[in-house]
This record gives sequence, structure tokens and C-alpha cells, in this order.
Amino acid sequence: MSEEKVYDDVTTEEVAEEVVEEQPVYEAPVYEAPSGEAPVYEQAAPQEPKKAKKGFATACLVFGIFAFITTLFLVNYVFGLLSLIFGIVYLAKKADIKPKGKAIAGIVLTVISLAISTTIWVSAYMYFVKTDVYTIMEDVGALMGEEIDGRETVNQMVVEATGNMMDLNTIEEFVGGEVSVERVVNFVGDVKEEEITNFVNKVSTMDEASIQNLIQEFGGEVTYDKLEEKLGEDFTLRELMDYIDKNTTAAPQQ
Repeated sequence: MSEEKVYDDVTTEEVAEEVVEEQPVYEAPVYEAPSGEAPVYEQAAPQEPKKAKKGFATACLVFGIFAFITTLFLVNYVFGLLSLIFGIVYLAKKADIKPKGKAIAGIVLTVISLAISTTIWVSAYMYFVKTDVYTIMEDVGALMGEEIDGRETVNQMVVEATGNMMDLNTIEEFVGGEVSVERVVNFVGDVKEEEITNFVNKVSTMDEASIQNLIQEFGGEVTYDKLEEKLGEDFTLRELMDYIDKNTTAAPQQ
């Protein structure tokens, strides 16, 4: 047969035309270029997930709040650093995203917290380093609601620590100046309390021969200046203890 086969009085050509007509036609938006130029088809930019954008801002705010709450504790520096990292990264990479309130609020809280805590710690350091021991004792007593004679309190502590071998006046006369916190800290260094106790016990039990040898070695009198000549300027307690251990022996126990 020359004619196409017919199914239910409908040719295959008619069926094909109907199928084509039913398919939706999508047209990309066309930028109307000036005459003589080819049309430009716009491509939609891929959208980034919104959760990733908001997460950094939220983290910045949360760590900023933690930093502000812990202002009086050193841990606030950890929270503050994390807050600044998340906030700066968010604002740098998502500068076109609004709102930015969470990130800005977190950074502001962090800056306030770090400014307050740094001021407090620096002030405390300067106070304890630059203030004499007696004033510190009196200030501590005032905070506890007690009136304390700072010098007398420190003197009593020295007498008890040295087994009544010396007092504060003797020490100040020996070192040739005021006993400041900074000077004591530098002198004691990393020496533990039990080491100091053992040293005091050793000195108190030195035999007569060792004492005389030590005195003769210093030309008849042990002075701070002569110790500096032998041990160096700003010598430490450990250096002094080692020196005495090498040059003395304890008296035999009765």
C-alpha cells in the first residue's frame, strides 16, 4: 500500500504533530542587544545555602555573649577570639548579605569584654608589682573588713618563716632597700615552699666550723654586696641555697 497505515482513523503524522504541540517550550531570557550584535542569554547565578551564611553570624553572637559573661575570667579571651574569627569571616565573605546584626553585635560584645578584662588584669599586675608588700597586706585586710598593720604582719610572717632567726628590719638592712613584691618574686623564683623550709633548717643546724669557714670566705662578714660579688647581681634564692650547700655541713644531731 502506498498510503500510511491508519489506526482508528488517525495517521501517525497527526499523532506526532499532537505530541510536539503538547511539549512545553522554555525560552531563556534574552538581553536585547543593539542592532547588529548577537543576542546574549543570561545565566542565573547559583544560590548558596542560607544556613551556611547565618551560621557564622550566630556563632559570632553566641561566643560574644559568652565572652561578655566571663569578662572577669581569663577564659573570655578564648571566647572573644572565636567570636572575632567567626564575625570577621562572615562580614568579609558575606558583605552583601543582610541583616548583619548578629555578627556586629557579637563583635561589639567581644570588644567591650576584652577591653574591660585587659584593663583589669593590667591594672592588677601594675598594682602588685609596683606596690610595696605592707600596703598590699593593708589593702587585703580592708577588703576583709579588718584593719591591719601591713609592716607588722609581714614582719611576723618573716619571723615565723625563718624560725625567729631574723625579722623584716634585718632583711631590709641586709639587702639594702625595701622588700618589694617584684624583688621577692624575682628572688624566690621557682623554689618550692618545702625547699625553703629545708634550707632554713639546714642553716639553723650548721656546725660551728662551717659557719666560721663561711665567714672567713666573706672576709669576716657576710653582706649582700659580697654575695653579689660571688653569685652575681640579682642572684636568686636557689643560687644562694646551692652555694651554701656546697660550702657548709649540718651539725650532727644530738
